[in-house]
Amino acid sequence: MPRGNVVVIDDSATVRKLAEVVLKENGYNVYTAEDGEKGLDIAQKVSPSLILVDFVMPKMNGYQFCKLARKNPSLKDVPIILITAKGEAVGEKFTEEFGVVDYFIKPFQPEELVEKVNSILSPQEELAGVAEVIEEAEVLTESAVEETIDRLLSRYLYKELPVLIQRTLSDILKHSGVVKTSSIILSGDISDFSLSDLLQLLDTTKATGKLSLYSPLMTAEIYFDKGNIYYGSTSKQGKSLLSGEIIEKKMNVSREAFYRAYRTAKKSGIPILRAFVDEKILTEDEIMKILEDRTREAVYSSMELDSGNFFFEKMQIPGHLADVKVRIPASHLILEGARRVDERKYAARMFQDPDMVFIRLMTDVAMEDINLDDNELRIFSLIDGKRTLSDIIKMSGMEENEVKRIIYTLTRAGILKKKTK
Repeated sequence: MPRGNVVVIDDSATVRKLAEVVLKENGYNVYTAEDGEKGLDIAQKVSPSLILVDFVMPKMNGYQFCKLARKNPSLKDVPIILITAKGEAVGEKFTEEFGVVDYFIKPFQPEELVEKVNSILSPQEELAGVAEVIEEAEVLTESAVEETIDRLLSRYLYKELPVLIQRTLSDILKHSGVVKTSSIILSGDISDFSLSDLLQLLDTTKATGKLSLYSPLMTAEIYFDKGNIYYGSTSKQGKSLLSGEIIEKKMNVSREAFYRAYRTAKKSGIPILRAFVDEKILTEDEIMKILEDRTREAVYSSMELDSGNFFFEKMQIPGHLADVKVRIPASHLILEGARRVDERKYAARMFQDPDMVFIRLMTDVAMEDINLDDNELRIFSLIDGKRTLSDIIKMSGMEENEVKRIIYTLTRAGILKKKTK
């Protein structure tokens, strides 16, 4: 069963979301409010086991909230944790004046929050559970005691055990070393915390490390340097979205040259893209362009996920990525990514027939005055009124839903249209 109701009151959307995610993951019902007035109203309605309240907020600050809560019959005995950026002096003052059980000084780590909340509420849960069994056992017959125990076990099996099972993936990944437990500063369920929220949080906090995403459909790794994204990769059903085939088609690299670079990379132990530069197959700028495109696509593809697990590990830039010059502010990708996600979903429904054929509505000369990106130009160049959607996807070397999205964008702009039979 839920471990208790926790009300989180803070004017920072980031703090509210972070607290909500990590506490829900640990079995608590979480209610949030952006100011003291709304927080007081919510707290009176949900009978919280614990309240976390910020010190500085609009309308009603933490001091005013605590003062009113302690005068309220239904809230006067509810434990309160203060969240403050004003230092220990403020926390100690609240502890003395309002009996605040503990306080956090911003910024704080998710693990620290869970530990504090558990330490306050868990003893109460355990004592209440023991007392319930003892009280019933003292007045019931032996068969009734057995029924009581069965009822408690059933409650665990059908309500509490599923919560533990949901955490299994997280535990397996940590214990297997896929993610390093000691360096994880943020983890949770993608259905509770979208990638847009994560990008905003990591950008705001100027984080450095690796964001790992795991779902049945796709895995992804996105690397951050002080809030900027410098590398990203995704794999769907075990296939990397940047394969040798893509290199060949996107950069006009021959298969012979590709395998020459591959053998050089394998023999010397250097990254394959670095081998392309050393072999003078591609220039440094071309490599960085490939990496930037790949990184953007990794983020946009990841934003389509609506289930799975995420982990953010604090780490320095790995040696094999040290010479990557790409730096994209995470916040710059949010709006474009959200737009692409919507367009991809719509295009996937619109273009389901692999044998669909498209025709151009504009000549190459007319297209010179239209500003298209490289991927859009590539798709446009493959449209000849004969190739099917399936052909175009294969020849583009791009991910299927991205090809459909681009075709949708070009048809909506009046550049292409579906060929009628």
